[in-house]
Amino acid sequence: MHNSWRIRWCSFALTLVLFAGLSAQDAAPKPLTLEQALSRQGMSQFMTRLPAAFGFVEGTDLLQGPNGVLNPADMKPADAPAPPVATPSLTDVVQKALKDRGDAVHPASFTGGPLRSTLPRTPHPRQGFIEAADGSAGVFVDEGELVKGVRAGTVQRSGPGFKGCRQLSISANGAMVSCIRDDGNLAIWNGEKVQQLTSDASESIFEGELDWVYQEEVYGRFDFRGNWLSPDGRHIVWMRIDEALVPDFTITDQSRQPQLTEHLRYPKAGEGNPVSTLLVADTTTGAIVNVDLSAFKSEDQILIVRVGWTPNGQVLFMVQDREQRWLEVLSADPATGKTQKILREESKTWVNILAMPHWLKDGSFLWESERTGYRHLYHCSADGQQQRALTQGEWQVTEILHLDEAAGCLDISATKDGAENRNYYRLALDGRSLKRLTPGAGQHELEFSLNREWMVDTVSATDTPPCQRLLHIGKDDTAAKVVRELAAAPKPQGLAAGTMSAPEFVRIPARDGYLLDARLTKPLHRAAGTRAPVWMQTYAGPDTPTVKNSFHTDPFAQFLAGQGIGTLDINVRSSSGRGQAHTEKCYGQFGVQEAADLEDAARWLGQQTWADGARIGLTGWSFGGFITAFAMTHSDLFKLGIAGGGVYAWENYDTIYTERYMRTPEHNAEGYKRSSVLASAANLKGHLVIIHGLMDDNVHVQNAMQLCFALQSAGKQFDLMLYPRQRHGIQDPRLSQHMRNLMWNAIKTHL
Repeated sequence: MHNSWRIRWCSFALTLVLFAGLSAQDAAPKPLTLEQALSRQGMSQFMTRLPAAFGFVEGTDLLQGPNGVLNPADMKPADAPAPPVATPSLTDVVQKALKDRGDAVHPASFTGGPLRSTLPRTPHPRQGFIEAADGSAGVFVDEGELVKGVRAGTVQRSGPGFKGCRQLSISANGAMVSCIRDDGNLAIWNGEKVQQLTSDASESIFEGELDWVYQEEVYGRFDFRGNWLSPDGRHIVWMRIDEALVPDFTITDQSRQPQLTEHLRYPKAGEGNPVSTLLVADTTTGAIVNVDLSAFKSEDQILIVRVGWTPNGQVLFMVQDREQRWLEVLSADPATGKTQKILREESKTWVNILAMPHWLKDGSFLWESERTGYRHLYHCSADGQQQRALTQGEWQVTEILHLDEAAGCLDISATKDGAENRNYYRLALDGRSLKRLTPGAGQHELEFSLNREWMVDTVSATDTPPCQRLLHIGKDDTAAKVVRELAAAPKPQGLAAGTMSAPEFVRIPARDGYLLDARLTKPLHRAAGTRAPVWMQTYAGPDTPTVKNSFHTDPFAQFLAGQGIGTLDINVRSSSGRGQAHTEKCYGQFGVQEAADLEDAARWLGQQTWADGARIGLTGWSFGGFITAFAMTHSDLFKLGIAGGGVYAWENYDTIYTERYMRTPEHNAEGYKRSSVLASAANLKGHLVIIHGLMDDNVHVQNAMQLCFALQSAGKQFDLMLYPRQRHGIQDPRLSQHMRNLMWNAIKTHL
């Protein structure tokens, strides 16, 4: 349940940024059909954009505006810095060098971003150019050969033998290249000599490459690279993953003749996990050592969740137990594999995968920890033994943005003034003088001048379209000050034309007084004395808020508003983004607290003078599909539910995600039962529509089939729509349009 899919609701949540370039229509829009409302032309009346954009000239404190370069202090024209002497890009240098030596290279070899596979064991795309961090060298694949070019203008070829290589990477100084060869084995190349470091890769052994569950739940969707070169290229560390204990799962495409099948090793909760180890090689000698993991017990069934390098050339890695109730940070000597523990985090619930340390020049580091229930910063000694809190309170640091050790300060984003907002702060390295850099509520995005005293703040709030402001903060200031407004987006045309309902950010009290963040879009038309149905949308997964205090116009919600239907998007408390103390309310029993919060939101709607509490619907995808079906079988407040791509029994989902929050079925049998929609199918109230992609390799269609059988066995009527050739989301435009109409027909019929 990777975030990129968790919060994605099959193209309904179309954002301002995606459609920022759409121009307003000249004439006032007429009432739109669903097809018109979701067309580019129809959506334009709901969107807005900044008329001008400001930023800083790179490497200066000068402001770049639509009419030229300005001095931010007085906004008077300034002389633009002399443009740097034009230097060809590294790709240009390499192409010229290849041409000079008579090599024919297809231009596509130099297009695209970083080379990576979309699935393990698939051939690497024959395009992309990866550049070293210092810009000295780059490498790409050309018809089965690796080609390395250096800025001096020379190129080198590996010679044939790398056909199909994938997970290509280059050390920060450009000295060494690594890749996974066609047979799955890890190899390195220094521009002259090729070394194959492994020889035992197979369908169940991954050498320097991640398997499905590690890329999905740990390192990031579609990131299968499991090897890390040291910055100087002298060593390489990689994960060896043994999937012998992981069961095979078959996915079948029934829409073709003959039918196609895919086989994927997928560990479901309680089943065998991949077994991971770490190895390090000296890239000069080829000598390989195992990183010593003997301190961990076999029953820990460890996960290796982060790998990298320290500034002094030690391997740095993080290990968790299977249920992720603790996390240890360790270093290893690349020459011997001997390890040393730096620090350990523990929790009564779970420990999230944490950011790598931010190193200081004296060898100490800044560490982000959630040990208090909120993510805060700690200054730790090099050995991790001495730890001092730099921030504290019932709020959390979300990111370290900039560390200026010479000035003794760092810039962070944090939730000190509400998790619904995105705010920036400046903090002294001794933990004192926390200064807020972003005045006012809303979602802020800052661009800094070179001296970091001037800032362009792009901000929007639920009731305010985006604007840009010039901010300044001096060394003695306690907060940043707004100097002037630079640009402001007009309100969408639909507001002036009366065809758009202005979204409202609201806080809804739960039964215990907890305030739930929500975005409300009221219906545009309602006859006097009548009440309107309401369509609720949610994701509700752990620490994944879908409601922010930002200007957001959902075209589907606007369409419903035009049809006299209200929409409520809501975060339950465990998805609020307010910190681990809030998120852990879902621990051990998915659905129980989340459904209670949704019920309280539905009751609150019923108390509003405009809303009909007897006509409330609920929808979501992935975790949102689960919670929709769970609520429909645990509450009588929802007349319609449309559940997309949901997990309906948590024994069906992968180990790393599920066991983080639910432990294993062996250790929490009662919790799995309480969280099961299958177990409560006989209690279905209202009308349920189940939607699923038949080729879903993340949340398998097995979930939908099991729920269908449970509902049928209980004599319950429901609707089912399966989409052939679709995975965890309906991507085919034709099928997506079909699904939109399916949803609208269900809403018309049942609400």
